[in-house]
Amino acid sequence: MFLTVFTVSTLYYGLLGTWYWIEFKGGWFIGSNWLSEIYLLPTIYITVFIVVAVVTMYKDRTFEPISNFNMTYIESGWTKKTINVLLLIGLFSSLYVYLKASALSDSSLITIDPFLLIFYQFSDVLIAVILFSFGTERARKNTWKVALLMFLLYAIFTGLRYKIALIIGPLLLAFYFNEDANKKQKVGLFISLIIVGIFFSVMTVVRSKFSGLDLDAIKYIDLETLLYGLFADANSVFGLASTLSQYGNDLPFVHFKPLIEVFEQFVPRFIYPDKNLYSHLKDIAYGISMSEESLRSGTTVPFFGEYFTMFGWYAVYIGSVLYVFLTIWLFKLVSKYSLNPRQLLIGVGLISVYMGYYYYSRGSMAQIFKGLIFIVYPYIILLRMQRINLKFK
Repeated sequence: MFLTVFTVSTLYYGLLGTWYWIEFKGGWFIGSNWLSEIYLLPTIYITVFIVVAVVTMYKDRTFEPISNFNMTYIESGWTKKTINVLLLIGLFSSLYVYLKASALSDSSLITIDPFLLIFYQFSDVLIAVILFSFGTERARKNTWKVALLMFLLYAIFTGLRYKIALIIGPLLLAFYFNEDANKKQKVGLFISLIIVGIFFSVMTVVRSKFSGLDLDAIKYIDLETLLYGLFADANSVFGLASTLSQYGNDLPFVHFKPLIEVFEQFVPRFIYPDKNLYSHLKDIAYGISMSEESLRSGTTVPFFGEYFTMFGWYAVYIGSVLYVFLTIWLFKLVSKYSLNPRQLLIGVGLISVYMGYYYYSRGSMAQIFKGLIFIVYPYIILLRMQRINLKFK
């Protein structure tokens, strides 16, 4: 499942994305031309793909916890309380973000309110709670279907597609890889993926972060605009080109700085007022056209781009191998604590989408670590807690 998502990410970002920016934009991005540089990038994407694929196939095993599947789950009071607490935290955080962010005149002002950033992160625990509920008997209750719908509306309002991908992706993958799914259902799933892709494309063009969608802009969308919306996220090829161009040449390698920021980001500014996070990522964005516009563009790099800023090509290969080890370790935890195939498939789907799409496209250890804490880890914790009250069939 992970390799499926990773393959799609490689095709989209590394091959089709590069093709789009060369064929339709001539290598231009924010007033700067990178044609000669991005023309060579597909080879790098393919090389990293081969490394990840080989290590994954060598280390990966079937993690079906057969010994667990002969048990039945009876929800304990402690598990119910934990789910309800996480649900309330997620709902309150989402409501806070909605009310506060919608009142801002500019989405960039979100950093002014430190509580807004904190609650924005805590709202992600809803992803874990909802996915866990769909993996148990709770899924039969309409409450969780309503919760899923409400979270999707919240995600659309924030304008951040990763929230939608991280909650819809695992459910679709779990359905697709379910042995009971027939060919017609899988065809329907494929059509659903196309619809989601088109929606993401439209959302890219008409979204206004933390202010919902500009529905008036929809009537001005043509095929060219829709195509841009589809491949806008693949502008990370310019982030990678900027990385390879600057680090080791104009800029020194940052060594362990990204790893240190994983822990540094949790230190409050009133304790550490000089904290300056993500400076290497800012340098990458600024280096695209050496302008304020490129700095504020939010252009990211693929996950191995940040590895390159640390120690160059050695870090790319070593980091990619460690990246696979982390992914498989998370698979083992989900496999160890799942009590039915649905929980296993949803859990593996969550990790696959998270590591194969989200981390692939964001390229920030610190940001990914936060997501592991607020999204992936809560799902695993809930799986583990359900083992408190088990009975053999």
